[in-house]
Amino acid sequence: MRARNTGLAVLLIAALLLIAGTVLAAKEDKTAARTVDEKSMSILRNMGDFLVKAGKFTVKINATYDVVQESGQKVEFEETMKYAISRPDRMRIDVQESDGNNRVVVFDGKNLSVYGERQNVYASTELPGTLDNAIVYFVRDLKMRMPMAMLFVSNVNEEFERRITSLAYVETNTIKDVPCDHLAGSTDTVDFQIWVAQGNEPLPRRDVLTYRDAEREPQFRARFSQWDFSPPFTDASFAFAPPEGMECLPLLA
Repeated sequence: MRARNTGLAVLLIAALLLIAGTVLAAKEDKTAARTVDEKSMSILRNMGDFLVKAGKFTVKINATYDVVQESGQKVEFEETMKYAISRPDRMRIDVQESDGNNRVVVFDGKNLSVYGERQNVYASTELPGTLDNAIVYFVRDLKMRMPMAMLFVSNVNEEFERRITSLAYVETNTIKDVPCDHLAGSTDTVDFQIWVAQGNEPLPRRDVLTYRDAEREPQFRARFSQWDFSPPFTDASFAFAPPEGMECLPLLA
């Protein structure tokens, strides 16, 4: 049976399995007509505005994702992630897989570093710039797939407008006592569902991504919790110090 994918490139992909249903790599205007419900798009815009205006925050994400085996069977794996974001140029992602393996991704405005505990290697590259620059680098240059990348860029609403080809309102329901708007939509290659909290903090509470173009249409599922918009960040929060003796590999585009 094919277990979790291994190797440094896939380590990066799995570490970054977080964020919105389309990559930021350029695709131009679609030929198909858009069928977008304006009420639903307004809900997404409010969510995007709220996240952009939040200068810093942390969030916990419990995720499951399918890995298609050679037999065609889909096997589900889990991981727990904690995102720390400090705009305009800081990000840290701590990931714990269901088998206990730990991974870390750190961007400090100058360098991007990735560490895999079990693999006993890390990769690092100079990358001066903003968080937006780093996310584009992940996707466009490293060819990484970042399922929720749009939620963390400063032009999130522009990305929604550009990428979403269909969007509809499903229903109002409740996630852990929080009333949420349940939306369903599509991009060129991904079907997505997202649950956005109603009220003064329109935060994503859950999402489901289905990769239509991938073999057996695997899914990625995430639940968001423990949002904190006053985290006590210091410079050390985004510093990366690899363990002594760990092998360093170049992070090449």
